[in-house]
Amino acid sequence: MRAACPAAEIVVFDNNSTDRSAAIAAEKSVRVVRVSRQGKGNVVRAMLKRVEADVYVMLDADATYPAARIPDLLRPVRDGSSDMVVGARLTDVLSGYRAFTAEVARILPVVSSGFEVETEMTVQALFHFRAKELHSVITRPPGT
Repeated sequence: MRAACPAAEIVVFDNNSTDRSAAIAAEKSVRVVRVSRQGKGNVVRAMLKRVEADVYVMLDADATYPAARIPDLLRPVRDGSSDMVVGARLTDVLSGYRAFTAEVARILPVVSSGFEVETEMTVQALFHFRAKELHSVITRPPGT
């Protein structure tokens, strides 16, 4: 993340994960925010309330999404042609790899508590904002 976005503030939100992502982040001097309520939706809601930025990038800590493609994800948000961009291998409303504006972060009504949060964010974005999907953002090594 730091190599792809050296000026970015990196914040890891953790709600009792068992994959050591919070511990690894802390070891790398990354700010870790604990969220007591289980569910990805609860984490996203906490993120939108606790982080203030001009532009946001949201991704899962499981290394599914390549940090090197963040500039591609951000480009339509920064140039004003989109309010939210979803990075995907194929059409993927459930992708957790997203970039969006501060306006989206302020007013997006996230009410889901679990993994349905990405669907909710996409539907809300399609009704209220300019959203697009950026294909071929994610590549996986062969055999994974």
